[in-house]
Amino acid sequence: VRDAKIYVQESKLNQEKVLRIGLVAGLLLVLSISLSVFYQLKDTQKKKIVIESQNKKINESINYAKKIQDTLLPPVELISEKMSDIFIYHQAKAKVSGDFYWFKKLNDDKSFIACVDCIGQGVLGGFMSAMGCVLLDKFTEQEDISTSAILESLNDEIIKILQQTESGQIQEGLGMSVCKIDHKNSKIDFSGARNGIVIINEGKAERYKADLFPVG
Repeated sequence: VRDAKIYVQESKLNQEKVLRIGLVAGLLLVLSISLSVFYQLKDTQKKKIVIESQNKKINESINYAKKIQDTLLPPVELISEKMSDIFIYHQAKAKVSGDFYWFKKLNDDKSFIACVDCIGQGVLGGFMSAMGCVLLDKFTEQEDISTSAILESLNDEIIKILQQTESGQIQEGLGMSVCKIDHKNSKIDFSGARNGIVIINEGKAERYKADLFPVG
């Protein structure tokens, strides 16, 4: 009987020991998992802060690039000095876009106007549009230049700048309509690369198609 009691007591002690060990092991496991989750959350929070900071810098850069791009667009007031009945609809796909319009007054009688669609959006489109504005200003310094000559000069210069003669280089270009307007004689000299124009006269619309190939 005594041996049986001792056996029962030892069994209870062993069970309690096993329970304690199991309880400690369980607590350690829970603690380990909790610490792991804590550090993962902490790491995730750090990454989130880094990502948010990077996104903020990217958005600030994009917004600044948009401001620069907006300064390249001629104000409506400047164009309306030569063409009073005018409106501009400019809805870019992204904040920084490759779509832009351009205007240049030659003298009291003549002016240039262009509508341009860069093949490419975002940063690339923004770069192409800035380059397009600069080149249009450059090649329209000569008053007697024709619109076709402007497109040819732009084409040659873009190919040269972007090194498009070599394989694997940037193959982007510009689709554009360029008009030279003779306000005194009510005449338009038009040339287009991919982009045509529509002339509305006495209630009738007539479309003039462009060359199939873009500038560049």
